Amino acid sequence: MGRLPMSDVMFNVINRFPSIAGEAITALRQVPFEVSDAKITAERLPAHEALALYTPQLQELNKRALVSNLVQGAAILGPALKLLNEKTQSPDVILAWQHLREAEDTNQKNRRLVGWLVVHRVLALPAIGPAYLTVWHHLQSYMGHPIVDRDNSDNALSVLFDNALTQAGASGCLMMSKVPGSGPMYDAMVRVINDNDLLIDEIGRYQRAAMICKFDGDSYLDSAVRGKKRKEYRRLKNRLSERGKLRFEAFHKEDDISSWIDDFLQLEGAGWKGRNQTAFNNRQDWATFLKISTTRLAENNQCKFWRLRLNDKTIAITFAHHAGHRAWLNKITYDENYARFSPGVLLMLEVTKALGNDPVITEIDSLATADHPMINRLWHQKLSTTDIIISSNSTPEKTWFAITCGLIKIRRKTRAKAKSLYHQYLKGAKK
Repeated sequence: MGRLPMSDVMFNVINRFPSIAGEAITALRQVPFEVSDAKITAERLPAHEALALYTPQLQELNKRALVSNLVQGAAILGPALKLLNEKTQSPDVILAWQHLREAEDTNQKNRRLVGWLVVHRVLALPAIGPAYLTVWHHLQSYMGHPIVDRDNSDNALSVLFDNALTQAGASGCLMMSKVPGSGPMYDAMVRVINDNDLLIDEIGRYQRAAMICKFDGDSYLDSAVRGKKRKEYRRLKNRLSERGKLRFEAFHKEDDISSWIDDFLQLEGAGWKGRNQTAFNNRQDWATFLKISTTRLAENNQCKFWRLRLNDKTIAITFAHHAGHRAWLNKITYDENYARFSPGVLLMLEVTKALGNDPVITEIDSLATADHPMINRLWHQKLSTTDIIISSNSTPEKTWFAITCGLIKIRRKTRAKAKSLYHQYLKGAKK
């Protein structure tokens, strides 16, 4: 009999510690979490199966969520599972169900979806382990918190976390990255972690530009952009207008969304991202994902597009996802032939005005890097995101928790160093 691979050895150690872990975990999953007027239980399904069965319930949950998560919603998750999922990943969904004493709707079968979390199992070190559970992310995801009912947030989070941390084959750890670093979701997670005496380690925290609307669009720009800079932007706009008819356009629900998506894909593909093979059009699955997910979001009135056009030709375009009073600015691209006129900046000035005048949206996340040179000049507020690992507080889990956190931190530092060296090499090669 040959030797087992190290990963199999790790899995066996984890699965057999204690020796009856499988039976105990199965029993734990069947125990309902009691609340004052109902009980909440967890169900785990393959992600594609959960979507096929419960998309209407998921859509309703996102509408009454403590903080919406469009990335784990049906419009984005469905095409992402089909087009962006690596073959080695088999994401599951943990669902938290509130069992109602009296059915409000016979179609709900006496239960309401109050929690949703997409997870998959990974190894802290490739081929070695230990295994842990993490929120599933793909190349186009930008948030990773659970979706929970605002009226049952703490109870739903408790059930989701309990199910995740007792997942057979995992080391008792759950990592959640790209979760809000403040606000109602962060506060609820901290409460539940403390109330359940869970271990927690924050392994990353990041800040980026945001727009918090307290004024109308013009007033916001007046307060955010210095007079000298505003004068420069007006000069650039006037010079660009000399070349033809310049106009700003916003997408409306009755518009054909496909023409806006095509505009974006063509413009991005013609620029530096296309040359670097990182544009959506460089890969068919990426482009198809953008078309499907954006179309579905637009149908749900959860997507906004804006563009700057010169003589009926798009020279800059961007889009945002939105739910409730929050929005997330996605990609922006522009025609490099007009780079000296800063069309991207001119577009964002108009976008800022439009968002500032929106009657519903009050908080916009730029989703930009912390040191983004353009958006930081326009939006001065900050939003933070964090990456955390949690585990139960029993003796064996403490050991695995320390090992897993340490290995993940080492892996991140190694990747960051490798990335830095790679970019240094590219700069040297260009010289």
